[in-house]
Amino acid sequence: DADYWNVYGLGQIGSGSTRIFTHWKETSNIPSGEKCYGLDLGYNNPVALIEITEADRVLYWRELLYESRLTNDDLIERLRAMPEITSHSHIIADAAEPKTIEDLSRAGFFVTPAYKIVQDTIDFIKSRPLYVDASSTNLLREIKRYSWKSDKDGKLMDEVVKFDDHLMDAGRYGSWYFKDEGTGIWL
Repeated sequence: DADYWNVYGLGQIGSGSTRIFTHWKETSNIPSGEKCYGLDLGYNNPVALIEITEADRVLYWRELLYESRLTNDDLIERLRAMPEITSHSHIIADAAEPKTIEDLSRAGFFVTPAYKIVQDTIDFIKSRPLYVDASSTNLLREIKRYSWKSDKDGKLMDEVVKFDDHLMDAGRYGSWYFKDEGTGIWL
């Protein structure tokens, strides 16, 4: 992220853009690498599932699920139907939903609660190259709109605009897994 580097690496004044991720690129080619899955839960808001691949310290995001009004049984059915998801796939899920995490675990999935400090996860993602799968329609829409709040004077705040960010949350949850080279240790 050029603006991130200018501010924190070079000590220069940033561009003032409200967009959070400006360093990502689209790709149609996701290489093989270590994978995990980020899961943001909801009911009226969509359940959002992203496959995160790390290859050579580069993050690749691919949208797998974006659907509203799913019960836990519906979600379990959707996950079982996905060839990407096995009992060994590590799913990092929204920690605000312990009942759902427990239901998924009882259904045979390897699910752990997400680390949810927003600034930490954003800073980590900005420290790595990020590629987004070109066929991930909802993910591309969200990443283009993912922004910082600003005050009445237009000054950026250290707070994310909480709107249309379900896949962004899922991406943050799953990407943090690679912070310590895939150990999944939440420091």
